[in-house]
Amino acid sequence: MLKIPRKLTILNQLKLLFDSKQIIVLVTDTQLILKDINSAFLDQLGYSHQEVLNTTLLDFLSDCDQKKWKALSENFNNKETDLGSLESSFISKNGSPITFRIDISPSYEEDASLSKIVLVGYNITKENKIKKELKTTETFFKTIYDQCPSGIVFSNKDGGLEANQKFCDMIGYSKEELRKMTAKDVTFPEDRFLHLDGQKKLDNKEFESYTFEKRYLSRTGKIIYAKVTLYKIHEEISNYGTQVALIEDISDKKGLNKKNLELQQLRLQESISKSEKEELQSKMDALNRELTSNLMFISQRNSLLNAINDSLVEISSKAGYEIKYELFKISAKVKNNIMLDEAWSKFKFHFDQIHPDFFSKLRKMNPSLTQKELKQCAYICIGLSNKEAAQLLSVSPKSIEMARYRIKKKFKLEPEDNLMAFIQSL
Repeated sequence: MLKIPRKLTILNQLKLLFDSKQIIVLVTDTQLILKDINSAFLDQLGYSHQEVLNTTLLDFLSDCDQKKWKALSENFNNKETDLGSLESSFISKNGSPITFRIDISPSYEEDASLSKIVLVGYNITKENKIKKELKTTETFFKTIYDQCPSGIVFSNKDGGLEANQKFCDMIGYSKEELRKMTAKDVTFPEDRFLHLDGQKKLDNKEFESYTFEKRYLSRTGKIIYAKVTLYKIHEEISNYGTQVALIEDISDKKGLNKKNLELQQLRLQESISKSEKEELQSKMDALNRELTSNLMFISQRNSLLNAINDSLVEISSKAGYEIKYELFKISAKVKNNIMLDEAWSKFKFHFDQIHPDFFSKLRKMNPSLTQKELKQCAYICIGLSNKEAAQLLSVSPKSIEMARYRIKKKFKLEPEDNLMAFIQSL
């Protein structure tokens, strides 16, 4: 078997690299002066062979990378130093940076002296861009995961729960504790089937997501009402479970619903109470109207009887003794049927049943009110006008107006205040 010298093998490999269109190959001396360059380097940076030859490697590097290469070149003659590889940004002819990962290989003469440095590079600009974008995306989603106002939970490789801080705060367990627990451990016993039902629906590909309400049990045993949305995760993009749960605490909303129900019940009671008050007021108004009607009937009858009595007195003044005596007896009977005091007693009896505390309130507010003024207040309460009250008491409307004015002053009401509204509000 023909044995190929090792040096020849390395040269052949180097030639293959030189001919590559993707891999750059640079050969420099110990001072980093470029002695040979392959076409891949020229094509990717946009330079010609004449522009590059006998320039230094440092001429094509960014300021930061120049410092790194200067420091590295000081170790070229130290055989014990592993030069390894270095990531460096080269500046192309149009000024844009292109990043390469450079493998550094020193080449020595037979006398063991360093003769040249072979640099083999791979363009990793796109790779770095993708990594940067992935890092940005990862940071973005990590921020969402950490700061999401809802809990986020999924299963880890060991079957435990991976959760964000929001869910930990909600449930009262730390992330480390949840990693050793399952969904069953933190779910209210009666609701465990709900989660399993949702998982089955997603596994059977009935839905891409599934939303339901369930109850969790916190560390302290408190029941937490939650709205849970399960999402399907494709296995090829996840190292964890195939489902992730988005969990919203709706305990306050549930409490609010109860409060709304209580509020509705209170409003219903108020409505019933209002209806009862309106019904009672309607009955009181009807009774007041009945009282007024009775009073007016008595008033009209008294007026008629007074008129008859006056006529009898006038006739008797012109009649003889026997006729005068008979007229006197008739007049006495008429007077006996004029029921001023009796009418008031009957009125007050029925009035007290409708307005039981009316007179006591008036006396408490102003003890100086006379009996006549108390009567006036009662007539005002049932809505009698000045004219109607005057007719009832057989006095002029002006007298009633003055009496009511004095009552208004006793209650220290302003001129613009309505006495009837004030009395009826008691």
